Amino acid sequence: MFKQAIFDFYEGVRIKNWYSNTWENEYYDDMGWHGLAHMRALEATNDQRHAESSKNLWRWITEGWTDYEGGGIKWRKQSDDLGEAKGIPANGPAAIIAARRYVKYPEESHGGFNNLEWAQRIYDWMKYNRTILSSGRVFEYLDNTNNDFSYNVGTYIGAALELYDITGDKIYFDDAIKVTTYHITYNVDKSYGVLTDYGEQPGGGSGHDVNLFKGIFIRYFILLIQHPDLPVADRDRYIKFITNNAEYLWMAGTQKSPDIKFSYSWWKNPGDAETWGDLRSALSGTMLMEAMATLKGEGLVD
Repeated sequence: MFKQAIFDFYEGVRIKNWYSNTWENEYYDDMGWHGLAHMRALEATNDQRHAESSKNLWRWITEGWTDYEGGGIKWRKQSDDLGEAKGIPANGPAAIIAARRYVKYPEESHGGFNNLEWAQRIYDWMKYNRTILSSGRVFEYLDNTNNDFSYNVGTYIGAALELYDITGDKIYFDDAIKVTTYHITYNVDKSYGVLTDYGEQPGGGSGHDVNLFKGIFIRYFILLIQHPDLPVADRDRYIKFITNNAEYLWMAGTQKSPDIKFSYSWWKNPGDAETWGDLRSALSGTMLMEAMATLKGEGLVD
């Protein structure tokens, strides 16, 4: 069943892509998520179509690097011409892809750089252009903390961990801890200590993009919690934090009957007047519950 769903995804998205019969599209962040998914699909199915498609996606992504704003992957193909700012949404997934491809394909190169070099140069652009080094704040706009989204922090953590595991350079691990600690301290609802992103909102169908961002953070946050090199004090704090989020979601932000549906907010019931169960909220909540199940399986939570 799951393999068939992967096969259907491969064919369906490619056919419905507005570029027609290709995985390439206008948005480099979207190609980044597809690139990660295709690499995982290859591992899960050994379907060699994913080897080719993931390679093509990565090549197209590297073509998004320009000198505008000092480097980095742009958001979409016309971004530089329109003066659109670059950010972590395109660069975080790209750095993770580069690092993982280096492990799998160490001889592969694009544009004169091997995959490790790509991972490092993308990471360095994020670190020195989209973080406050002294505090660990990850931002989209320096003067607007509303846009300090969980999505960005999560993929930054993911890239830092990948590079640490490859190089052994502790600076990457320290970076991951610093941005994580900042995020779970400042980007939460102060009354409940639960993650929140500015702009999350109820909505039918797929819901608002922001509703997914907490789940993306959780996906990489748990990798940090699981990492054997994480100091005990940090692990204890992080486990306490994620457990509190999961308890609020289950007790206050979940409709349990007739079907399980998760709220866009993890600490409150949206009420009958609001829409339950948009796709992005469902994915985000599921990632949190999946993370808790993983931690329970490893004996880290009761």
